[in-house]
Amino acid sequence: MDKVSVLLVDDQLLFLESLKIVLENLSEEIEVCGLASSGLEAISLAATCRPDVILMDVSMPEMDGIEASARIKAERPDVNIIMLTTFEEKDKVQEAIKLGINGYLLKNLKPELLIQYILLSAEGGVFLSTEVADRLCRQGGDEKAEDEQAERCLDEDDSSYKFLTRREKEVLKYLAMDMTNMEIAEKIHVGYQTIRNYISVIYSKLNVSNRMEVIKKIQEL
Repeated sequence: MDKVSVLLVDDQLLFLESLKIVLENLSEEIEVCGLASSGLEAISLAATCRPDVILMDVSMPEMDGIEASARIKAERPDVNIIMLTTFEEKDKVQEAIKLGINGYLLKNLKPELLIQYILLSAEGGVFLSTEVADRLCRQGGDEKAEDEQAERCLDEDDSSYKFLTRREKEVLKYLAMDMTNMEIAEKIHVGYQTIRNYISVIYSKLNVSNRMEVIKKIQEL
């Protein structure tokens, strides 16, 4: 099976090198095709190494990740981009959503979870970190941004669910029906490995480790 090629973009070189080592050591499915330390360099490398997924830092001097992503998207609308940041900037999130960015994540997430998000992104998955989603749900925003986030935000009382994307909720429903991974894959017309990736992310978001715990959590709500 072909590996998912990833371009890493961040103005902190030590972070870039460390992230490359972590991703390639923890996953046999990921191959880092390039490292860029600026938005301009990211644009150039995106054209030459043709990555499946770009991990893009939001805040960089001269050209930030939002502008670099917009220029890359203009050339390659199909490219999958995940924004990484150390803080939540609501206006930046909304700009990223309008660009069609696949994900907006905080850098403090576990490496194993980041890998799952990368693999989901390669399949076209869209997601926000729980912290960013929570801020958007609580603070609201302009009408268009709220509509675009509605699928990620359930009723405030359903706190265990509000960070699941629409597709994750669909997979969760079939998990609760005790369908196998293969049956779910056939039901929603995606690959078997994609379902495994979705389930891994769902387990992490719901803080469970198996299907029985998922069903129990649903029954408690």
